[in-house]
Amino acid sequence: MIAVIEDIGVYLQAAEQQMQEYKKRIAQAGYSLQQRVSEQNQKYGYSTTPDEEWFVFGGQVFILFHGCPWRKEPARNPNPYPHNHDFFEMSYVYKGTFHNIIGGQQIDQPEDSLVLLSPQAKHRCFTRSSEDLVFNILIKRELIEKIFVQMLSESESVCRFFLDSLYNVRQKQPYLFFSCDNALTELIHSIIEEYFQQQDFYQSIIQAKLIELFSKLSRLHQKNAEETPAETSNFQLILQIEDYIERHYSTVTLSSIAEHFNYTPSYLSRLIQKQFNQKFSCLVQDIRLKHACRYLAHSSLPIDQVVEIVGYNDVSHFYRVFKQKHNVSPNQYRKSHALRPAAIQ
Repeated sequence: MIAVIEDIGVYLQAAEQQMQEYKKRIAQAGYSLQQRVSEQNQKYGYSTTPDEEWFVFGGQVFILFHGCPWRKEPARNPNPYPHNHDFFEMSYVYKGTFHNIIGGQQIDQPEDSLVLLSPQAKHRCFTRSSEDLVFNILIKRELIEKIFVQMLSESESVCRFFLDSLYNVRQKQPYLFFSCDNALTELIHSIIEEYFQQQDFYQSIIQAKLIELFSKLSRLHQKNAEETPAETSNFQLILQIEDYIERHYSTVTLSSIAEHFNYTPSYLSRLIQKQFNQKFSCLVQDIRLKHACRYLAHSSLPIDQVVEIVGYNDVSHFYRVFKQKHNVSPNQYRKSHALRPAAIQ
């Protein structure tokens, strides 16, 4: 039997009030949300939801919902255009079904399931029944970075999913899907309860619970990968190659991977191109730049030392590819992204 949230009605009323306050705040600011969305849709074919629309008063986590039992109509999304965010989103289905169209692929989330969306994921979401109830847990990039920069040494797929999203590395899939077991369900419910009760230190407690949640999701993701039949699109081999590249990104070559896994370089080159939709050299470059961003934001190391650590021999070449990727120089990136130094393994 799926666990229930005891005070769900109280929390839904609080979420409804929160939504009304959001609409009032937007109106008072003279900010035309519909106009912005319309202009972006016409120009780009999608719109981007910025942090400031949801995160106020210093909070790094915001929870809202789709659907509501007291409404006669389901909370549909009438916007025919997709959208993405400046933040991460987790969609948890408490009751019913949630429909998410991500990159043209429709994901029908059943009850007690969780989908993690990266900020880059262009999607449209909706419910079809007034009985459907979905909690959207929005998390700022800064909090995700704070959590996962400490978990890098684990080198798990969920960690890489978030860090690749943070540093704009091209992803094979911009979302992760999980069917929740009892432990995950109870943990997610406790996050929702903590958020809507809003007692002292609730944001800090939620952050601690998110660390536990992401750690358990990493375990589950790894377990699912190990149980996946090897013949399905070389899934096991791809996971092992991805992990090897992450561990040896500063020195890795196609030949070293081929020797390690006992395959020919030409076969691995075709496999990587097919699975990652980019050449091996581009994949390694993206990963090196991801780690360069991490060092720039979380350390005071001189840039030429960062260049050497991540595997580049030519500083000028590094500056060129970095600016092509991020549209700013390494110095500018450091100034705009510098955080308090964190332990970097």
